[in-house]
Order: sequence, then C-alpha cells, then structure tokens
Amino acid sequence: KWGDEIEYTVVKFDHEHKKVRVSCRAEELLSRLQAQEEVDKVNALVGTVNHFLWRPEFAAYMVEGTPGVPYGGLLACFNVVEANMVVRRKEVQKMLKKGETVLSISFPALGSPDFTSPSMKPTPREEGPGRSIFWPEDAVFCGHPRFKNLVKNIRGRRGEKIAINVPIFRDKNTPNPYI
Repeated sequence: KWGDEIEYTVVKFDHEHKKVRVSCRAEELLSRLQAQEEVDKVNALVGTVNHFLWRPEFAAYMVEGTPGVPYGGLLACFNVVEANMVVRRKEVQKMLKKGETVLSISFPALGSPDFTSPSMKPTPREEGPGRSIFWPEDAVFCGHPRFKNLVKNIRGRRGEKIAINVPIFRDKNTPNPYI
C-alpha cells in the first residue's frame, strides 16, 4: 500500500497592481473540503470510495490533498495516480474565488514585503514564537495548535532564532547593501 500527497499553495492575482500574493484562506477551504469528506464517508457505507482527503499544512495559505484510500500493490495502480491528482486539483479549484488559483510549487515571493492576502506584517517581537523579520506569525495556520508549537519548539531546541540565509546573486542591479 502506498499513496501521495500534494501541498497546494493558494495564490491571489492582483492584476491592477501586477502582484501575486498567497491567499490565507486555507482554514475556510479546508472546512468546505472536509465537509465533502463527511459526505463521502456516508457514501462509503453503500460502497462508494472516498476519493480524497484534505488536511492542513503549516501555512495559512496551504492545503494538503491525498488519495482517500491507499493505492494497491498492482502495477495497474500506477495508472490511476495522475488521474487522481488532476481531479484533486479540480476539486480544490472549484472552491476558489475569482482571481485565485493553486500552485504545487514553492511560492517565489515568500518573505518579501506584502506577500500575503490579506496583508500581514512580520512580527519580530520577543514574545512571538518565530520572531521573524520576514515571516508574519499570522501566516501560520491557526486551525491546529501543532503548527505554532512547531515553530516555538524548534526555536526552543536551537536556543536561538532560526536563520535560513540564501546567497544573493549580485549583479549591476543588486542594491548594496542588499537589505
């Protein structure tokens, strides 16, 4: 038995300002997607298979989709994986607002100014779990306590602020100092 999972990032296009932001609506989307799971459970009693499961992810703009049941061990099971992925994407896309879509790749503007919708500011205050100068704590999924506790516990074990630095490609257009 085996399966797959796809983490969908919900994004919102602002065509007027030519900007794309992550859309922090995962909790709302999950409540609707998981309500369908409950209907599917009832259908399972009469022999209909639950095709998808939807779960929260770390960020308030992400949802995780998995097959409703594990795939089997036959080679023929490989033939249904892609079709299940396509239908899962369509299922979440049906719930989106105008100007929204889902990505299954990393959002390239994470941590840049004004990358969330609604707009959220980073919260580097001392009492917050992350204390990031780039990441707003409100962008962490608040529908389950494990995600905020994850940040707090990682920082607690390290004994210092989490620092993930990516080298900056410097060319003639790169301001100096960069930040």
